[in-house]
Amino acid sequence: MFAELDRLFGKIDILVNNAGIAKTAKITEMTNEEWDRMIRIHLYGAFYTSREAARRMLPQKSGKIINVTSDLASHGAAELSHYAAAKGGVTALTKSLARELAPHILVNAVAPGGTFTDVRSSLEESHNNSRYLLGRLAFPQEIAKSVLFLTSDDASMFTCQVLGANGGSVMNG
Repeated sequence: MFAELDRLFGKIDILVNNAGIAKTAKITEMTNEEWDRMIRIHLYGAFYTSREAARRMLPQKSGKIINVTSDLASHGAAELSHYAAAKGGVTALTKSLARELAPHILVNAVAPGGTFTDVRSSLEESHNNSRYLLGRLAFPQEIAKSVLFLTSDDASMFTCQVLGANGGSVMNG
């Protein structure tokens, strides 16, 4: 993928790591494969793409990396321990990369709460929106605006930040 980007554009200015899946599983019934798949998609994916982007951004002394994590990285969720652990890893990776790649590459994250996406619709109904102070899930466009802000010149002083676009879920735990 990065070789094709190099060929087409010659450089990379912005990377947004937004790949993800979610599937509930009780810890007592979770298979090694379910655990590994969740960690590979979320954490390994962010690592591999960030590493390749950083290899290109460092010589040009500029760039922005935005990782999409989750409010569940902060407070967890029953039957989503693999998802919360993977997203917690993405949050820790964000902070470490921000320290390592500063001052030229800005690394931040957006931590949405529940959002009307295909990922959300795959979860059981027990994960409802009663924990959101705003009383509703987010629309993808609302999360995209947070990401867009971090890619803009208006965010030139933002690095090592996790924007909690979560409707107040972290307050309700």
